[in-house]
Order: sequence, then C-alpha cells, then structure tokens
Amino acid sequence: MSRPASLTACVCTYQRYDILGDCLNALLKQSPENTKYEILVVDNSPNESEAKAFGQKFQGSPIKFLWTATPGLSNARNIGAQKCGTDIIAYIDDDAICDGQW
Repeated sequence: MSRPASLTACVCTYQRYDILGDCLNALLKQSPENTKYEILVVDNSPNESEAKAFGQKFQGSPIKFLWTATPGLSNARNIGAQKCGTDIIAYIDDDAICDGQW
C-alpha cells in the first residue's frame, strides 16, 4: 500500500510557460529519502485553454494542475493551500530551478 504524500511543492504561475517547464522538471527529479511528495501548479493566467494546453505536456506525471480565473499571487497561494491535501506546503517560484535535495 502506498503511503499518502506528506508535503506539497506548490508552484504559482501567471503566463510564464517559457520557464515553468524547467521548474517542474527539476521538481520531478527530487530524491527525498523518506518523504512522499506531490507537485501542485496553480495557474491564474487569463487564457484557460492555453493553461490547459501547457498542462497536457505533463500528462501522466504526478503533477496536478489547477487553473483559476482570479489573478494574484496571494490568491494562487491560498488556493494551493486549500487544495494541497497535505499538512506541509512549500512554495517555489515558477522561475526557480531547485536542487535535487530541495
């Protein structure tokens, strides 16, 4: 039986698809020893179809994409906190490339 995720890495983004992929690929390469984690993207870009098209590139990965029409970083972070389903949430900027042990 797989244990549930204990933390969420949350990436909030707004029309930055040119750099978001690098951030997500780095998150997918994490190698925590005893931690199961999930990745959540909260996208509040104005074009929902463009946001969904970008998310399709990661279909089949453990990344969960959420789109919201309301812009603003604090709104996106609040949605991430509400939807993450874990006790711990770590926010990372969409232009950050994390180390493999982040």
